[in-house]
Amino acid sequence: ESLLPAQVPSGGTETVLLVEDEAFLRNVCRAYLESKGYTVLEAGNAKEAMKIFQSYERAIHVLITDIVMPGLGGLELAKSALELRPALSVLFTSGYPDRLLERQDIRLGKFLQKPFSFDALARTVRSLLDKSREILLIEDSKFMRIAVQRALTGAGYTVHTANNGEAGLRAARETL
Repeated sequence: ESLLPAQVPSGGTETVLLVEDEAFLRNVCRAYLESKGYTVLEAGNAKEAMKIFQSYERAIHVLITDIVMPGLGGLELAKSALELRPALSVLFTSGYPDRLLERQDIRLGKFLQKPFSFDALARTVRSLLDKSREILLIEDSKFMRIAVQRALTGAGYTVHTANNGEAGLRAARETL
């Protein structure tokens, strides 16, 4: 077993919307994510974030939002943002351990407890982005399943396959 630290992902080129009411934390997280290659849009509250979601013409890949903010909270923001941009990945943060997400809300995204390390932030953002590149392919024809899997893999997707609906449900529960 290696004693070397886990390798931090190199970052990416995707766009992140960072919503945090504490200006200092927002600024250091923005600077760190930009140093990893991400385009970072920022907002100090949910109202500002919704204006960005409505006006920004390019893709926004990840929403990073504090759960507890003055006015509209991060959970409500995420629900509204997902209505506008269903492919959005969401990372919730909070310094309040008693404000953890309800079971039904966990499906909306991942949770990162404050204080967090920059490495944890980078790993979590990258894992959200990589997760959105996973596809479950259900096809009964072995020839078609292999052909489509090769095409999708060649396009950079991680492909999980199943030959029928029942096997597809099992695969979805285990991997996605």
